[in-house]
Amino acid sequence: RTGATILDDNDASSVVGTLGERPDPEFASRIRLDGADLDVDQAFPTVLVQEASSDPVRDVIAKEVSSLSLVLAVGLVLMGLIHVPTFRQYTVRILKRVWKLVHRVAIDWPARILQLPFVQMLWRNRTFVRIRRVFISPFLISLAFCQWLPWLFGLQPRNWWWVTVIGALLSLALNSRLGRDAEELTAEWLANLWYNFHARVLMAVIDWIIDFFKTLLGFVERFLYAVDEWLRFHSAESWFTVVAKAILGVIWSFVSFLIRIYVNLMIEPTFHPVKHFPVVTVAHKMLFPFLLVLDQMMRESLTPYLGGPLAFSVTWFNIFFLPGLFGFAVWELKENWRLYDANREPSLTPSAVGSHGETVPRLMKPGFHSGTLPKLFRRMRRLEQKEASIRRYSLRRAAREQLEHVERDVRRFVDREFIRLLDLCPPWKDFGIACKHVHVASNSIQVQITCRRLGHIPLTLLFQEQSGWAVATIADTGWLRFASSEQTLVLEHALEGFYRKAGIELVREQLCENLIGAHEYDINSVGLAIWPNRLFHREITVDLDRSQTLRPTPATEAATYNLLPIDRQKVVFSDSKTQWATWKEMWQPAIPSGSTETPLASSMPVRIRLIQQDWRP
Repeated sequence: RTGATILDDNDASSVVGTLGERPDPEFASRIRLDGADLDVDQAFPTVLVQEASSDPVRDVIAKEVSSLSLVLAVGLVLMGLIHVPTFRQYTVRILKRVWKLVHRVAIDWPARILQLPFVQMLWRNRTFVRIRRVFISPFLISLAFCQWLPWLFGLQPRNWWWVTVIGALLSLALNSRLGRDAEELTAEWLANLWYNFHARVLMAVIDWIIDFFKTLLGFVERFLYAVDEWLRFHSAESWFTVVAKAILGVIWSFVSFLIRIYVNLMIEPTFHPVKHFPVVTVAHKMLFPFLLVLDQMMRESLTPYLGGPLAFSVTWFNIFFLPGLFGFAVWELKENWRLYDANREPSLTPSAVGSHGETVPRLMKPGFHSGTLPKLFRRMRRLEQKEASIRRYSLRRAAREQLEHVERDVRRFVDREFIRLLDLCPPWKDFGIACKHVHVASNSIQVQITCRRLGHIPLTLLFQEQSGWAVATIADTGWLRFASSEQTLVLEHALEGFYRKAGIELVREQLCENLIGAHEYDINSVGLAIWPNRLFHREITVDLDRSQTLRPTPATEAATYNLLPIDRQKVVFSDSKTQWATWKEMWQPAIPSGSTETPLASSMPVRIRLIQQDWRP
């Protein structure tokens, strides 16, 4: 009977109502074979059988009704997300707020607590370091291996005796000279392994995949081109060859068109891993509900011309590779879409400088899709370590040509976005401003701008990558010190727009004007390290990753040197915006109906100080 279970005698005596009791037949056959009365208490385990439900249909309906409420709730939520824009926007706002709260609690607050001076002092304290190395770290590792990992994989955790013994052995091992050396070497090896994987191996695999499929497409293109060349008319050909080529050319034009359509638009994006994930995968899922409809439509259209079996093969061939169209569209049109989207920006945004679409920060910052200059200089350093050969000479020349190509791109960018604007402005017209030299290094770009009428010392702009920030400054004012106040004001306005289009994140003149003053400072991974009055044993830090208000710490010591809390937009150049409408109006004539063409930029006060007048950092 249904619901059978095995209970002992005590449990059996407590069961009332619908439970019946009887000994197991197998055990009964093994005892009292002489026909004597069977003592149930002496039998082996008692088998209790629960009576069947009086109404099985009602039980099934009850289970379905209990899950129906969850189905209805999920369905209503999905219907609201799909069909009600207000509910969808409200849900997105709630999810963003929840994510911000989780990120703040799990990441921001612990990171901020770890950066507190008291915590840093405690973390670096010798006694605490000794306690951490001798007790805390070994026993946490032991606890992870003996308790947490077995629980995570569903195994039986070890008892605390194992935790204590393994923790003590780890403490002895890690605090010995050999253990400390092994720990440092392991940490360095892991860091190098991770860097080589994500910066070299992963990039090399992706580049190899892209190059491999480019090679395959190149073979197809060469094959099509070879057939096109063979089908062209040539002199001294017979009339039969001309007629045959004319007929075959018509047929081949249709065939080559189909080959290009299928290979470039459908087959190659489907098998290309970089193009396939996630676009083609999502397209497959979106087309899955319509497979039968597509199958019926295509087979009805093709069967009268191709027959049933061939129409079936062509139909499912098209259905399988149809999502590749989406991968091709996304891959080929994403750059055009970015250009189109950039043209719709309401404010000035970074412009492409390099021939591959790099901005100034992406030329200098090492990364997945950036780091042109660090990669070129790393390649040149490796070539310098090799023995002299013709191949080495060719590779060095190729690397140097690439550096000159970058310098040429930067010079064109300066001419297009900065010098051309000054040439069109009346206060600087006919002053002979030109970009003389561009010098690049592994993490910096130096631009020298000359002015024929104001002096031979060039104005030098310096772009640097420092601790992940794109920093700009005027390294040498040069001929600018001889310019009039009106010319200086116009140049400062032009420099603001130039920095915006270059993608600059920090400007040293702005930092000194609004926060640092004349104190010595440095930009590091934390933010700003300020040494007031050149007292290098007293360091005041400013976390530039904070939102809204930046607060120098320690606050009491910072206030003594007039380093006060300040709005982030007044310090971080990239946080403030220059609206396109304001920028356009700034270079319009101040009096459109008057005889003068002086723009508003010659009289409008600057919002951000980008040229130091009294001193330089």
